[in-house]
Amino acid sequence: MARERMFYYGRLLKESGVKRLEYRVDGWYPRETMLRLAEVLRIAILGLGSWDPETVEEIRRRGVDPWFYTMAGLIDAAPLVNRALGWIAWKYRAGSWTLWELDFNSLRAWMDPETYPDERGDRVQNGHGMLVYRGETMGLAQPAASIRLKQLRRGSQDYEYFWLAAQAGRREEADRAVNEVVRDFLACRCEIEPLGTAGMWKHDADEWDRARLRPLRGPPVTPPSRSWPGCAAGRRRSPGARRCDKPAVAGV
Repeated sequence: MARERMFYYGRLLKESGVKRLEYRVDGWYPRETMLRLAEVLRIAILGLGSWDPETVEEIRRRGVDPWFYTMAGLIDAAPLVNRALGWIAWKYRAGSWTLWELDFNSLRAWMDPETYPDERGDRVQNGHGMLVYRGETMGLAQPAASIRLKQLRRGSQDYEYFWLAAQAGRREEADRAVNEVVRDFLACRCEIEPLGTAGMWKHDADEWDRARLRPLRGPPVTPPSRSWPGCAAGRRRSPGARRCDKPAVAGV
């Protein structure tokens, strides 16, 4: 019954023709359900632990933008976990990701970082569900960013490096750089180990830094020649100028 309601509201929004609203679902469902949902979805937020590359590719071909969902990382975990999200998004062609959570425990996290105290004492989740510290606790006018949030930013910047390389005609080089660092840990189609588990990716941050720059090196790629009004083929007119420039070269 609940799934039929998802289909109903999805069709209702699609048939309304409203452009400013997007219909999405969170979580994984059986393959046949996902394919039915693809008829009304624009975004599917899928649990990374259950990511099925074959189903993802099928719904992508049907116009769905696949995102993945995971946690924000723990203070005690390897810091590369947060940086890795940008690389994982590139590797698996995810449109973006969502996290739980930004500031669930951030008001008292200055004094007690454990979000969910474990009465048995066999598991501690320091920093779970929070990436910022509320400023008012320490008399600050603004929140304080965690190192994990800054690592998340670094991973997003890495993604932009790969995007720039792809725009310059070096998509294969970008893919190769990412694959050298992050292995295909979703290929098993099974419940994955916690992010950052040994062997999931290279654990030397310097190797990540070298890899992200590698696709940007090399000869520039010249885009196809095109004519501009009043200019010879392959030349363009500078904004506000009366001359024609030499052909532009796409490079970074």
